[in-house]
Amino acid sequence: MDDDLNTAAAIGELFGLVGDTHRHLASVDRGSAPLDVGALRAVRDLLLEALDLLLIGTTVTSEGIASAGIVQGDDQESCATGRAPLVPAAGLAEAERWDDIVLVYDDRLGCGDASYACVLRDHCRSERRWSDADRLRDEIQAAGFEVRDTPQGTQVVRKA
Repeated sequence: MDDDLNTAAAIGELFGLVGDTHRHLASVDRGSAPLDVGALRAVRDLLLEALDLLLIGTTVTSEGIASAGIVQGDDQESCATGRAPLVPAAGLAEAERWDDIVLVYDDRLGCGDASYACVLRDHCRSERRWSDADRLRDEIQAAGFEVRDTPQGTQVVRKA
């Protein structure tokens, strides 16, 4: 009991990890880095384990993120899914819930979120459904994104 656990430093390290994760996601959004889903899962699992160890309660489970996909700001009113918490596109793809992605990708494109359309396009390409993949590429471009085909899959950058 004489040794301090230094929980303040531990929480500081967690905030640093979250900051690094946000910087990675920002570079992915800019198109300057590929999305590393495995690293994001590892960070999520580490954060959940650390929060549990520090007895900090959370409603987040390892199966999904409670508020992922919520649109903030002015776009919220124009989106049917704007206030609804959604499972991230990668999570739906991992669970092979393609019908769910098909239901929301168009609305999400209108909200400025191309992640669901990109995941669906990658799925169509993997199944060699080229006409569907081309249609999705055209829809993503019409929503104001530049589409880039990379070895990691479809990446988008908002057009200036």
